[in-house]
Amino acid sequence: MNEHDLGSGVTQGHIGSGFYANVYLTSIDMRFGSNNEWGLKFFRYVDDMIIVIPDPEDEKDVLEQLKKELQEIGLELNEDKTEIFHSVSDFLEICSEDEDLTNLGNEFQGIINLLWIMNSDYRTAFKSAYRKEDDKLWWHLVEQYQYYLQSLKIYIHTPDLSRRIHSYIFNSKKRLKDLKEKQELNLPSLPDEHQDIINWKENFENANLNWKNSKDSLRAKLVSMFCESWENLQALAPNDVKTARNLQTRIRFALNKLSLLGITEISKYLADILCQSPWTVREPLQAVESLARQGCLSEVIGILAYYQHTSYPMSEYMRSVTLRALRFLPEMEVFIWEKIVEFATIGTLVERLMATETWIALGYISEQFVEPHHIDAVLVALHGEPKPTPRLKKNYLLILGLHDSQLIKNEPINTQDYLLDEARNLVLEESVGDLFSYQEPQIIREKYYSGKGQSEIGDEVDYPVLR
Repeated sequence: MNEHDLGSGVTQGHIGSGFYANVYLTSIDMRFGSNNEWGLKFFRYVDDMIIVIPDPEDEKDVLEQLKKELQEIGLELNEDKTEIFHSVSDFLEICSEDEDLTNLGNEFQGIINLLWIMNSDYRTAFKSAYRKEDDKLWWHLVEQYQYYLQSLKIYIHTPDLSRRIHSYIFNSKKRLKDLKEKQELNLPSLPDEHQDIINWKENFENANLNWKNSKDSLRAKLVSMFCESWENLQALAPNDVKTARNLQTRIRFALNKLSLLGITEISKYLADILCQSPWTVREPLQAVESLARQGCLSEVIGILAYYQHTSYPMSEYMRSVTLRALRFLPEMEVFIWEKIVEFATIGTLVERLMATETWIALGYISEQFVEPHHIDAVLVALHGEPKPTPRLKKNYLLILGLHDSQLIKNEPINTQDYLLDEARNLVLEESVGDLFSYQEPQIIREKYYSGKGQSEIGDEVDYPVLR
């Protein structure tokens, strides 16, 4: 972000963020932890804090001390997100569960989990693929099933689908629990080729009309909840914190479910939220990505245009996440490619990083869009001012390697820099295109997926997994 010094902080979403926060906020934990002078209770999750103060007269002093302690480590209390409650009942009321959301959540799980449970034939096929030492067959089946689910307007990433299938195929106890008072879906045979998708979809829907009707009914409820909640939030009085929180929760809940069930009907509402109040959805990056994956081109481009010429704190972040999302569009247009090149070569550092990574990710289609002046712009950015950081330089080298490996053969590379050395090796081996051809490593599935090791029943006996 523009208001941060270069080199300060950690990348948003970084896997080590929680650990670094624990280290960095040690002084805060010690100051307000056990045996503090106010006898207060202090709870912290990363940078979110809850402080329970027994004596209301200590409130001002505690806030002043918290601000002082944060200031000493270069941080500030976010006043906009600070809420003060003067009774436990008020706080508990804010945190209480929304019964409507609980019921809708249960309804959602009851409908959607049937897709991961599949049926005996599908589970047998996936188990057989899982036991192969080469996991290509596993990912082939996952990608194939994902493709057919998308024909039903079910949108899920392949790693997520892989995990959900895995959690059921080796766990009969979980299957039986989730199938209580339900029946498995009647699934058509999984075709070998994508061109059979129309027949597969028709056969599925004809054989599972009750499931389809239940899914469509739930989706309509979620669409209505999302749109009405956003309209009510816009009309809400600024000081009605409780209602605002409830409406935001409903917006996030509906968006989370519709990201999987389809967001077409709410796409314009969602784009408005991402422009006017992006943190309403909590994870703007995922929201923009969902719009892109589901082909909402005008909304994605509208978000980029809205933020392109603004300078307030959220602008650079929103431009960057939108540039990242462009790689997930089902179809690429020339004017979109021109935007990617523009931001990849003359944007801010973060924008250039996101745009160049999108360019590399789209390497398999880039030849039909790349013009000589695009390559010239990359060469200027690589050798010009400001000097690119090692990570950005690595991206430029990979882009050049995608289109003409001769361009970097004489490029001086610091062989002590692992990133740059590996980038050059990938270019010289002409394997840059392979960077995005792999799914997650097999060891993740073997070591960290849930559901393995449970005994099977009936005709689905669980055999030892080959390692």
